Amino acid sequence: MAEDRGGQRRTGAASAPAPEVDPVHSARVITSLLLMFVVLGGIVLMREGGHFDNTVEGERLFLIAFLAGAIAGFAAWTRKTGITPAFSMSIPMRQLWLATLLGALLCTIGASWLNRTFATPTGHSRTAEIVSVTEGRAGRWQVVVRAADDGRERYVIPEGIAPQLKEAKSVRMGYARGLLGYDYVGEFEPVKP
Repeated sequence: MAEDRGGQRRTGAASAPAPEVDPVHSARVITSLLLMFVVLGGIVLMREGGHFDNTVEGERLFLIAFLAGAIAGFAAWTRKTGITPAFSMSIPMRQLWLATLLGALLCTIGASWLNRTFATPTGHSRTAEIVSVTEGRAGRWQVVVRAADDGRERYVIPEGIAPQLKEAKSVRMGYARGLLGYDYVGEFEPVKP
Protein backbone atom coordinates (compact mmCIF):
# COMPACT_ATOMS: atom_id res chain seq x y z
CA MET A 1 0.00 0.00 0.00
CA ALA A 2 1.22 3.42 -0.85
CA GLU A 3 1.22 6.31 1.56
CA ASP A 4 0.39 9.86 0.60
CA ARG A 5 2.25 12.90 1.90
CA GLY A 6 0.17 13.12 5.08
CA GLY A 7 1.08 9.60 6.15
CA GLN A 8 -2.33 8.19 5.27
CA ARG A 9 -2.63 4.91 3.43
CA ARG A 10 -4.33 4.88 0.05
CA THR A 11 -6.11 1.84 -1.21
CA GLY A 12 -7.14 0.91 -4.72
CA ALA A 13 -6.26 2.55 -7.97
CA ALA A 14 -5.40 6.19 -8.34
CA SER A 15 -8.43 8.40 -8.86
CA ALA A 16 -9.09 9.53 -12.39
CA PRO A 17 -8.99 13.24 -13.14
CA ALA A 18 -12.39 14.96 -13.21
CA PRO A 19 -13.81 15.33 -16.70
CA GLU A 20 -13.67 18.83 -18.12
CA VAL A 21 -16.95 20.69 -18.25
CA ASP A 22 -17.72 22.61 -21.42
CA PRO A 23 -18.93 26.05 -20.24
CA VAL A 24 -20.92 26.69 -23.42
CA HIS A 25 -22.77 23.40 -23.01
CA SER A 26 -23.46 24.13 -19.32
CA ALA A 27 -24.80 27.59 -20.18
CA ARG A 28 -27.11 26.12 -22.83
CA VAL A 29 -28.40 23.52 -20.38
CA ILE A 30 -29.14 26.20 -17.78
CA THR A 31 -30.85 28.37 -20.40
CA SER A 32 -32.95 25.43 -21.57
CA LEU A 33 -33.99 24.56 -18.02
CA LEU A 34 -34.93 28.16 -17.29
CA LEU A 35 -36.96 28.32 -20.49
CA MET A 36 -38.71 25.06 -19.63
CA PHE A 37 -39.63 26.36 -16.17
CA VAL A 38 -40.88 29.66 -17.65
CA VAL A 39 -43.18 27.73 -20.01
CA LEU A 40 -44.41 25.54 -17.13
CA GLY A 41 -44.94 28.67 -15.02
CA GLY A 42 -46.99 30.20 -17.84
CA ILE A 43 -49.17 27.09 -18.00
CA VAL A 44 -49.72 27.09 -14.25
CA LEU A 45 -50.50 30.82 -14.32
CA MET A 46 -53.14 30.17 -16.99
CA ARG A 47 -54.79 27.71 -14.60
CA GLU A 48 -54.44 30.00 -11.57
CA GLY A 49 -55.23 33.20 -13.46
CA GLY A 50 -58.99 32.64 -13.45
CA HIS A 51 -58.99 33.04 -9.69
CA PHE A 52 -57.84 36.65 -10.06
CA ASP A 53 -61.40 37.32 -11.32
CA ASN A 54 -62.71 36.30 -7.89
CA THR A 55 -60.26 38.56 -6.07
CA VAL A 56 -61.40 42.08 -5.22
CA GLU A 57 -58.78 44.37 -6.79
CA GLY A 58 -57.18 41.29 -8.36
CA GLU A 59 -55.41 43.44 -10.95
CA ARG A 60 -53.55 45.23 -8.18
CA LEU A 61 -52.54 41.94 -6.52
CA PHE A 62 -51.36 40.63 -9.90
CA LEU A 63 -49.32 43.75 -10.66
CA ILE A 64 -47.65 43.94 -7.23
CA ALA A 65 -46.84 40.21 -7.17
CA PHE A 66 -45.55 40.23 -10.76
CA LEU A 67 -43.27 43.23 -10.23
CA ALA A 68 -42.02 42.00 -6.83
CA GLY A 69 -41.24 38.58 -8.31
CA ALA A 70 -39.46 40.13 -11.29
CA ILE A 71 -37.30 42.27 -9.01
CA ALA A 72 -36.55 39.30 -6.76
CA GLY A 73 -35.68 37.05 -9.73
CA PHE A 74 -33.47 39.74 -11.24
CA ALA A 75 -31.66 40.46 -7.97
CA ALA A 76 -31.20 36.79 -7.07
CA TRP A 77 -29.79 35.86 -10.48
CA THR A 78 -27.39 38.80 -10.68
CA ARG A 79 -26.20 38.07 -7.14
CA LYS A 80 -25.79 34.33 -7.83
CA THR A 81 -23.94 34.74 -11.11
CA GLY A 82 -22.14 38.03 -10.40
CA ILE A 83 -22.90 39.41 -13.87
CA THR A 84 -23.47 43.06 -14.65
CA PRO A 85 -26.89 43.45 -16.31
CA ALA A 86 -27.01 44.80 -19.87
CA PHE A 87 -29.59 44.91 -22.63
CA SER A 88 -28.22 42.06 -24.67
CA MET A 89 -29.31 38.60 -25.72
CA SER A 90 -25.97 36.93 -25.03
CA ILE A 91 -26.27 33.68 -23.09
CA PRO A 92 -25.66 35.21 -19.63
CA MET A 93 -28.17 37.99 -20.29
CA ARG A 94 -30.69 35.54 -21.72
CA GLN A 95 -30.47 33.59 -18.49
CA LEU A 96 -30.94 36.78 -16.46
CA TRP A 97 -34.11 37.77 -18.34
CA LEU A 98 -35.50 34.23 -18.13
CA ALA A 99 -34.79 34.14 -14.38
CA THR A 100 -36.50 37.53 -14.02
CA LEU A 101 -39.58 36.28 -15.86
CA LEU A 102 -39.59 33.02 -13.90
CA GLY A 103 -39.45 34.94 -10.62
CA ALA A 104 -42.36 37.11 -11.73
CA LEU A 105 -44.48 34.11 -12.74
CA LEU A 106 -43.77 32.13 -9.58
CA CYS A 107 -44.46 35.08 -7.31
CA THR A 108 -47.74 35.84 -9.10
CA ILE A 109 -48.91 32.22 -8.92
CA GLY A 110 -47.89 31.97 -5.28
CA ALA A 111 -49.60 35.22 -4.30
CA SER A 112 -52.91 34.20 -5.86
CA TRP A 113 -52.79 30.69 -4.38
CA LEU A 114 -51.84 31.91 -0.89
CA ASN A 115 -54.48 34.65 -0.90
CA ARG A 116 -57.35 32.35 -1.82
CA THR A 117 -56.27 29.14 -0.07
CA PHE A 118 -55.73 30.69 3.35
CA ALA A 119 -58.74 33.01 3.29
CA THR A 120 -60.98 33.46 6.32
CA PRO A 121 -64.71 34.13 5.88
CA THR A 122 -65.77 37.66 6.76
CA GLY A 123 -69.52 37.10 6.99
CA HIS A 124 -69.93 39.84 4.37
CA SER A 125 -71.95 38.97 1.29
CA ARG A 126 -73.44 40.69 -1.72
CA THR A 127 -76.42 39.78 -3.84
CA ALA A 128 -76.31 40.47 -7.56
CA GLU A 129 -78.51 39.78 -10.58
CA ILE A 130 -77.26 36.92 -12.76
CA VAL A 131 -76.68 37.86 -16.40
CA SER A 132 -75.37 34.47 -17.57
CA VAL A 133 -73.82 31.20 -16.42
CA THR A 134 -71.43 29.65 -18.94
CA GLU A 135 -68.81 26.97 -19.19
CA GLY A 136 -65.48 28.58 -19.96
CA ARG A 137 -62.18 27.11 -21.03
CA ALA A 138 -60.86 23.91 -19.48
CA GLY A 139 -64.20 23.04 -17.91
CA ARG A 140 -64.31 26.15 -15.70
CA TRP A 141 -67.73 27.52 -15.01
CA GLN A 142 -68.31 31.25 -14.81
CA VAL A 143 -71.15 33.43 -13.65
CA VAL A 144 -71.55 36.94 -15.02
CA VAL A 145 -73.45 39.32 -12.74
CA ARG A 146 -74.67 42.88 -13.05
CA ALA A 147 -72.41 45.23 -11.08
CA ALA A 148 -73.57 48.22 -9.04
CA ASP A 149 -72.49 50.62 -11.80
CA ASP A 150 -74.60 48.64 -14.33
CA GLY A 151 -71.43 46.99 -15.67
CA ARG A 152 -70.72 43.27 -15.65
CA GLU A 153 -68.47 41.22 -13.40
CA ARG A 154 -67.29 37.67 -14.07
CA TYR A 155 -66.54 35.09 -11.37
CA VAL A 156 -65.21 31.54 -11.53
CA ILE A 157 -67.66 29.17 -9.80
CA PRO A 158 -67.52 25.51 -8.76
CA GLU A 159 -68.99 23.12 -11.32
CA GLY A 160 -71.45 21.70 -8.79
CA ILE A 161 -73.25 25.03 -8.24
CA ALA A 162 -73.56 25.91 -11.94
CA PRO A 163 -76.89 24.06 -12.59
CA GLN A 164 -78.47 25.75 -9.57
CA LEU A 165 -77.30 29.19 -10.67
CA LYS A 166 -78.62 28.63 -14.21
CA GLU A 167 -82.13 28.41 -12.78
CA ALA A 168 -81.76 31.34 -10.36
CA LYS A 169 -82.25 35.05 -11.05
CA SER A 170 -79.77 36.26 -8.42
CA VAL A 171 -76.71 34.97 -6.58
CA ARG A 172 -75.45 35.66 -3.06
CA MET A 173 -71.67 35.89 -3.09
CA GLY A 174 -69.81 35.35 0.18
CA TYR A 175 -66.55 37.20 0.77
CA ALA A 176 -63.45 35.98 2.59
CA ARG A 177 -60.38 37.95 3.67
CA GLY A 178 -57.36 36.54 1.84
CA LEU A 179 -54.05 35.89 3.55
CA LEU A 180 -52.47 38.81 1.69
CA GLY A 181 -55.32 41.17 2.60
CA TYR A 182 -57.28 41.00 -0.64
CA ASP A 183 -60.93 39.96 -0.35
CA TYR A 184 -61.84 36.85 -2.27
CA VAL A 185 -65.30 35.79 -3.44
CA GLY A 186 -65.40 32.11 -2.59
CA GLU A 187 -69.03 31.20 -1.86
CA PHE A 188 -71.88 31.30 -4.33
CA GLU A 189 -75.46 30.60 -3.33
CA PRO A 190 -78.53 30.91 -5.55
CA VAL A 191 -81.21 33.30 -4.32
CA LYS A 192 -84.70 32.00 -4.88
CA PRO A 193 -87.22 34.55 -6.23
